[in-house]
Amino acid sequence: MGEGERLQREALAMQRKRLGQEHAAVAMTLYTLAYTLYREGKNDEAESLCRASLRCEGSSWARTIQRNPALNCLAIILSARARSGAKRAARVLTLSRQQLGPSIQK
Repeated sequence: MGEGERLQREALAMQRKRLGQEHAAVAMTLYTLAYTLYREGKNDEAESLCRASLRCEGSSWARTIQRNPALNCLAIILSARARSGAKRAARVLTLSRQQLGPSIQK
């Protein structure tokens, strides 16, 4: 775990304890931690945190300004996952064709 991730997790724990789960500051920290995790390749946890950020409804700020970056982050994660899945599927198809021969070419 990198220093930035560690500090964001500490901030999130303090904010949740003092401000509650639904506060706008918690929503923003969830988003920034999610983006950090995405950049580190931890997409499953990043997706979960983006979704948690979007569920924070404690303030009008969280419902408006916060939604856009969290939605963008979630879209990036899901898009990367889809591309990765498509690449894996193409590789499996290529290997299957190689193993099974020309009869399954098309």
